[in-house]
Amino acid sequence: MYLCKRICASVLAVLLISSGSYLYQDVPDFIVSAEETAQQILELTEYTQTATLGIDLGGELTWLSSDTSVATVENGLVTAVGNGSAMIYAVCGDRRAEIPVVVEYDYYFDKTELTVETGTQKQLSFCSVHTKEAYNKLAVWKSSDESIATVDENGIITAISAGTAEITATAGDVTVTCVITCEESQKETDTSEEVKPEVLKFTEYTETAQLGVNYEGDVVWTSSNPDVATVKDGLVTAVGNGSAVITAVCGDKKAETLVEVEYGYYLKQTEISLISGTQNQLAFTSANNQKVYNQLAVWTSSDESIVKVDEAGIITGISEGTAQITATAGDASSVCTVTVVSPEILVKSTELPEGTSMELSISNYDGSVSWVSSDAKIVTVSENGTITGVKTGTATVYAMLENGKTISVNVTVIPAEEEAFLLGDANLDGGIDILDVITVNKAILGKEELTALQAKASDVNFSGVPDSSDALMIMKYIVGLVKEF
Repeated sequence: MYLCKRICASVLAVLLISSGSYLYQDVPDFIVSAEETAQQILELTEYTQTATLGIDLGGELTWLSSDTSVATVENGLVTAVGNGSAMIYAVCGDRRAEIPVVVEYDYYFDKTELTVETGTQKQLSFCSVHTKEAYNKLAVWKSSDESIATVDENGIITAISAGTAEITATAGDVTVTCVITCEESQKETDTSEEVKPEVLKFTEYTETAQLGVNYEGDVVWTSSNPDVATVKDGLVTAVGNGSAVITAVCGDKKAETLVEVEYGYYLKQTEISLISGTQNQLAFTSANNQKVYNQLAVWTSSDESIVKVDEAGIITGISEGTAQITATAGDASSVCTVTVVSPEILVKSTELPEGTSMELSISNYDGSVSWVSSDAKIVTVSENGTITGVKTGTATVYAMLENGKTISVNVTVIPAEEEAFLLGDANLDGGIDILDVITVNKAILGKEELTALQAKASDVNFSGVPDSSDALMIMKYIVGLVKEF
């Protein structure tokens, strides 16, 4: 299992981990989401295992490794070289991102001693301490005495003559040894007998196994059902569920191996909601071992104008709507329904009276927001999205989202609501009488100060200020000489 711990980086990174193939099956990618990766340490647990880092610093990046004997990097592709730790740097001008990398791998042979009859073959497995699985393709194989025993790139040993030899396999810092004792055969070799396994079982799509036979001459390999398993030069590849017979023919000699293929995959997420402009990671999971095999799948979207998907199963929300993401590997297929939603500013009203405030919020979004007003003389906005009407007019309030998107709402500031009053009712007692005339006259003489509302009620001639003309008109209204103001 590929482990990831915390990364301290101020940028968003997308991490895809992959590795080389080995004798029986490809190493599955371990994939984490962009949100997870930005907080993790990259830990590589196999020799030559790789991880692709996607980092955006706003320009062209220069990639550096603090220790190339531990890990190298080229265009964001990190490769495990030797056990230890290193720092990967992505540099753009005066900005940089730092990604700590820990490489820790080890291997062992499934057998440390092996006895082989001359003229026959045996298989060694170069196994990972972490996964317990064979990684024969990673190793450089060597025999201490090829006149006694030889070994090919797949770890298949051929006994040549009686004696003892050491078979070593080296991957990076790790070298393991198996002592091979070759003995003369005590019985006539049955050349029609195939090299084990006699029954070959596959549990993953495109899983492979190398078969060999002890025949002298050209061997013709065939499969009884290429839709289940194919074969080329003895390399068998699982294609579809079912069974097939692999046959090796050399002259009048023939060997057969029964192949059984049984695999299945499913998407862990069958329904998901995604905010437009953001990404998420789907996981194409094996029903046999619960590991993620995204690299095996062919990914498709039913509508790329709504949601896109790349070859690693990373989906990107494009626009509002619903689409189906399908992952297919051989006979296995699984679907996830993705609903894309857009962030939206929620506002009770787009009209705001002068001097009043209202809090804005954003639906379909849980990240940080920076609020900005296009005209703070009309509308101000606080850090938490509270807007306040300053004076009449229209301004636009913008929400700057951390995912790079910007949404806005237009706000119109209207005059503040005024208290109702009766024109001519200078003392605001609800009626018009001689007391209102007295109130206006006192104000004219400076003996009484009118409130703003009293001044509006007293100004019956609409001159802008209460005066003697207003007092006279109110008197005329009282005695019936004026019907209305």
